[in-house]
Amino acid sequence: LTVPNILILHIKRFLYTDRPIKSCESIYYPDILELKDEYFTPEIQEERKKIRKAAEDAAKPAKPKTELAKSAKPGTASKKSRAKAGKEEVKVEVHEQTEEEKKELNSFKHLEKYELIGVIVHKGKDVVRGHYITFVQDNYGNWILYDDKEYKQVSSSIVLDQQAYVLIYRKF
Repeated sequence: LTVPNILILHIKRFLYTDRPIKSCESIYYPDILELKDEYFTPEIQEERKKIRKAAEDAAKPAKPKTELAKSAKPGTASKKSRAKAGKEEVKVEVHEQTEEEKKELNSFKHLEKYELIGVIVHKGKDVVRGHYITFVQDNYGNWILYDDKEYKQVSSSIVLDQQAYVLIYRKF
């Protein structure tokens, strides 16, 4: 299962009945978007649960060596270690995650989280007329309003209080 690094959401702002009408309804959109399981098909929901479980299991601290010595199964590991169980020394094999396995699990750490990095707004009350402006977050976390040739820094509260037409999110 892969999710896109950049997620673009197009908000339906134009309604078509006997004539096209622009919807000026305010909607809430977050600066941090978390994709919840109910947004996906049942098959993908199941896959996401497996990925999260694998990531959680990988993040758990390793068992103490004495427990590992008692529960280890021969032939399941790539590195040998020694642990003391009582007074006798027991040889066990320990499986260490490869760098590739660690990288894969870490890539799922923030599987569902996106940050808002851009908002496109249609100004105007008519479908066939109007003006587009864009808010973009720069590399320093500042929001910049672009309006034709002019641009200026604005607060995030202004960005989140727009009648958004397109929302652009980047995966954490």
